[in-house]
Amino acid sequence: MKRYQNRRLLYMAKDQPCVLCGSVGTTVGAHLPGSIYGMQAGTGQKTHDWLVAHLCFNCHDKMDTIWRRDCQIRMKALCLTLERLFANGGMSA
Repeated sequence: MKRYQNRRLLYMAKDQPCVLCGSVGTTVGAHLPGSIYGMQAGTGQKTHDWLVAHLCFNCHDKMDTIWRRDCQIRMKALCLTLERLFANGGMSA
């Protein structure tokens, strides 16, 4: 499957608080690793742009290191991000 790209989804993280710690100022759309969810993704490859969480620099770093295999925290971050996007109308048709 071709990688879905949507810069608008990524930029929606700008100026938002981190969904995990509430920190403001360094939040980005952090791609979650697709290999954990059965998608094709290798080292240096990004997953689809819809598989992102709004994370600050510190939480993004933890997600890529100490939380790398913690599916529960990844799912929490993804669900909180989707909740934010739908509540703010970012996922409207």
